[in-house]
Amino acid sequence: MDERKIAVKLLYDIDKNGAYINIALEKTLNTNELQPHQKGFISELVHGVTERKITLDYIISQFSALKLNKISPNVLNVLRTGIYQLMFMTKVPPSAAVNESVKIAKSFGGPRIGGFVNGVLRTVQRNSDNISYPEDPTERLSVYYSYPLELVKLFTDEFGLEFTEAMLIANNTKRPLTLRCNLLKTTPDNLVKNLETEGINAQVYHNRKFPELDYAITVDKIKNIKTLESFIKGEFYVQDVAAMLVTDVLAPKPGDTVIDMCAAPGGKTTHIAEKMLNKGKVYAFDIYEHKLNLINENASRLGITICDTVLQDAAILCSEYINSADCVLVDAPCSGLGIIGKKPDIKYQRKPEDFKNLSEISLSVLNNAAQYVKKGGTLVFSTCTVMKEENEGVIEKFLQTHGENFSLEQIENINTCNNGYVTLYPHVDGVDGFFICKLKKH
Repeated sequence: MDERKIAVKLLYDIDKNGAYINIALEKTLNTNELQPHQKGFISELVHGVTERKITLDYIISQFSALKLNKISPNVLNVLRTGIYQLMFMTKVPPSAAVNESVKIAKSFGGPRIGGFVNGVLRTVQRNSDNISYPEDPTERLSVYYSYPLELVKLFTDEFGLEFTEAMLIANNTKRPLTLRCNLLKTTPDNLVKNLETEGINAQVYHNRKFPELDYAITVDKIKNIKTLESFIKGEFYVQDVAAMLVTDVLAPKPGDTVIDMCAAPGGKTTHIAEKMLNKGKVYAFDIYEHKLNLINENASRLGITICDTVLQDAAILCSEYINSADCVLVDAPCSGLGIIGKKPDIKYQRKPEDFKNLSEISLSVLNNAAQYVKKGGTLVFSTCTVMKEENEGVIEKFLQTHGENFSLEQIENINTCNNGYVTLYPHVDGVDGFFICKLKKH
């Protein structure tokens, strides 16, 4: 099947069936006999159209005689993919973007639909530099950067217009992929050499804000990462710098007992074990058996033997672990608004009422974590969101009931720490949006 048609069918699955973009892509790309360049094209098109869907629909509404709700879902996705190629994929010849889209449209609805798609795309091609966007500042941000208006208002209420626009731009800008070098198996310099031998342009990560992250590696886009010998040997784990910082803040030591309360898929769990030099014990909690299997697979590949996976709802107290841990990590359930750049479908799924529900779950997990950590131990709370209600708001409520036993610790190895809180922003720090705070038990 043509890769553009595969992309259209994937987009239908994501829109109509609520499929997660990364899972849907992986399943489709692994079950079709596709060349690497075809897989890359499909992935770019599906991610790109999902990321820019609001912008694309706005453009279609300007140049189509039919209203959006009168266009069939498959034909609408043909238009979206065609316009995305015309406006955002500079390596695709405009003639190919139009002609191939028309072919797919004909397969869905015959010559009449093909003519309709041809007319819209040709008009967009001629007028792409003259598209007028809404004058209202908030509506303009919503349409131009493709974010639901409700979410843009949420951001501007919290951060202001200028800060919000900078954040949206950063989320729509691709950053280099980062890898965490597995120091149990190799060194950053050797990993760079091994990757370059495999045809990957790699270099040790450098950021003056985070000088201690000398084990991070940045690489150009990798199309088939799981086939690399260095991946199979467990020399690295794909992880954003912000997520690496969480384990640095936790600072587990060899021989410690550590609990990772919400552990899947195991990125931070395995990083903790690496920091401990594979000595001690890490208990990885998750509520789903298949996610625990994923943690075990990652640990095995990385050569880690000290992780015990536990089928456990972190929101329910387990008396077996009370006062047992030197360090506890709560990487809490959250809206994920800090990682929209990597998972653009998140912005269409979240509603304002989600924040309250997620914050309540986070607080219940944190309350249990407080009982698991020993006196003198460390409790780290992190999220991949930038919203205060899910971050500082949760910690403030926690300290209202646990303030006698816990205190906020200044995080010395991150220079953006403010009164014990660290919030990282894509446009400020060049990493995923994240929140980290460190608590000490007395």
